[in-house]
Formats: sequence, structure tokens, C-alpha cells
Amino acid sequence: MRVDPIFRQQKPDKPVIVIVWHAAVVPEYRKLVSVLPEICSEYYYVLICPVSWREHGSSLSSAGSAEYHQGWCFIPLQTVFRGISKHIYLSINKLLDVLRPVLIDVIEEASSLAVFQIHLWCKKNGIPFLFNTAENIPKKKNIMHRWIEKNIFQSSSGAVIRNPYAESILILRGFTRPVVFIGNGINTEIFYPSAPKGELLAKYRAHHIRIIGFVGKMLPEKGILDLIDVFADLSERKKIQSTALLIIGTGVLEKKINNRLSEFSESIQKSIFCLPHVPNDDLPDYYRMFDLLIMPSRRYPGWEEPFGRVAVEAMACGCPVLGSDSGYIPEIVSNPDLIFKANNMRELSAKIQLLINDTELRKKAADTAPLLASRFSWNDLSVVRINFYKKFI
Repeated sequence: MRVDPIFRQQKPDKPVIVIVWHAAVVPEYRKLVSVLPEICSEYYYVLICPVSWREHGSSLSSAGSAEYHQGWCFIPLQTVFRGISKHIYLSINKLLDVLRPVLIDVIEEASSLAVFQIHLWCKKNGIPFLFNTAENIPKKKNIMHRWIEKNIFQSSSGAVIRNPYAESILILRGFTRPVVFIGNGINTEIFYPSAPKGELLAKYRAHHIRIIGFVGKMLPEKGILDLIDVFADLSERKKIQSTALLIIGTGVLEKKINNRLSEFSESIQKSIFCLPHVPNDDLPDYYRMFDLLIMPSRRYPGWEEPFGRVAVEAMACGCPVLGSDSGYIPEIVSNPDLIFKANNMRELSAKIQLLINDTELRKKAADTAPLLASRFSWNDLSVVRINFYKKFI
């Protein structure tokens, strides 16, 4: 077997399956592929992602160089036209020519340029490919994206849906190929119940008995401004006492949030903490410290919460989650007492007040949370993924 410069190691002696996913710039998400050889060793798995990625005002960077492991490898490639639906990969055709995969799974929407790029190579070489979708309500697309989507629907072998509602959208648009539901996974070797770290407790519980958490992008649709306003109101009216709000995340609303915080009284300001970034490996310690994590996602025309990975991560760590009824959140939380109507600040306020002041209710939710979250372990989801792959190989 020859060594090709672009692959930089001996070509695999097994059939190759390629997974292309922009989110794999985050090391934690590479777990999706790293567990595959343990589940099915008859294939060699190659994960391709961009060298770097920027989204919603946040910049993420991959390792920048390939990594080779037993049964799988990770190869970052340069991209152009960055963006979820706009990016394409430089030199990916050359790499695919070397690897000659038996299947390609593109974890992007059918209307994206990356899927169309893979479609062209697969069509030329007679290789089956899949696309992934998280669209849970119909969205308007421009002429180019509608044309791309139509071609992908006709040429792809099947689709992976990230929430159950996506299948009805595919059917509505005329997609007739096989579909499988595989949600977003978590690494249960990192996210599991344990005692919170003492240094975090010392830092954030020095003047507060309870801590409410928010983890996610600071975007209008995530409802972070609603949460801040409701928390400030409840604290000001002393409906919740000795309670802090810890916000972890970055995004386009950062400046607006800082301005909003400056309008509050000094006591409220001292009860709200903002962390721009926490390494993924450190997130479990924060989830374990939270008395309650809140996902206040809003509902807009053309958008509802596609999945809710943060809720799964927190629940896996034994943290109760209060979420809106936007998108797939209610199915993840699986408890109507922990759900409020999206965009309804009065309901959000009432639920926070109830949960913060009812220790027994929070404990009951915390006790059941890890089992509910275990449905989304990478290992279990990868079994479903491999079985779906084998339908087309």
C-alpha cells in the first residue's frame, strides 16, 4: 500500500467510511467518530472538518493538523465561503480520490454547499452519501439553496434527522429515501453526576445559596435576555433569595447584555455572573454546581430549538433542567413540570420561583435526569448510525 501525501499515512486496509462535519472543530464532537471502531471494526473511519470555524460572533479553531488513531482519523481541511450553508472544502476531492470511501455521511443540511460538493464527487464515482437535517419547521430558502436541496433529495441515499419533527419537513418537500432519527450525542465519560468542585463552590456560593445556570450562545432566539429580566425582577421583589445567575457563552448579544446589566441595582449586578468561555472538559463541573439550568429558547417564525444539547449535558451531570416548549426541548426534559411556554416571561417567572423554592421538586428532577440523558450517549447513538450505514454499503 502506498503512502499518499494528503493522507500522510499508509492507506487503510479496510473499507473507508467518511464523515464530514463542520462542528468537529470542537474536540468533544469527534467522539461521534472515535467510538465507531469499537462498535464496528470492519471499516476505517475518516472524520473531515474545517481547519477553523466562525459562527454567531464566536471563533472556534481545530487542531490544524491531522490525527491518526486505531481505526479512525481526523483530517481538518481549509474551507472557503465560511458559514453553515455556504462553506466548501479545498482539496477534499483529492483526498476522497485517495480514500475511495464506500459511504460518505455529511452532517450538514441538504441545501448546503458542502453537501452539494460531496454529491458531485459521489455522483461521478457511484458512491452512496447521506445528509443530516435538524429543520423542525418549514424555512424559506433562496433559489440557489432550493435548487441544491432538490438535487440532493434526488441523489442522496438517505438522511439522518436530528429531531423527530424533521422527517415531516422532508416528506413535505418530497423526500422519499430512508430516514433515521439520531439526536446529538454526549460523552458520558465526561458528563456524569459527581460532587461539584470546591473551588467553584467557594467562588460562586460565597454569598449565594443557590445558582441558576445558562449555557449557550448569546443570541435573541436563545431567550437569554428574557432570563436576565425575569431573574432580576424575581430578585428585586425577593421572590427568590440568595440566588445567583451564572451565564456561560458568547454571541452577538454580549454588548446588549452588558448594557442591560448596568441598568440594574448594585445588588442585582452582584448576583449575575458572565463567563465568555468555559472549556468543554470543564463544563461538567459547572453543571454539577448548578441548582437549576434554564433553556429559555424562544419561538420565532422559521425557528424553533432544533435539539437542545446543553439540556442533555446538564441532565447527564444530575442537574435539573427547566426549558421552554420550543422545538425538541420538552422531549429531552420529559417532565411537563419543567416546561414553560416559549416567549412567555410570566410562565418562566412562575416556574423559576416554584423550582428555586422547592428543594424536593428539584431533587426529584435531578435524580431522574441522568437516566433520561443516557438516551443520547455517543455509544448508543453510534450503534444506530452504523446500522443505518450498512443499509447502503
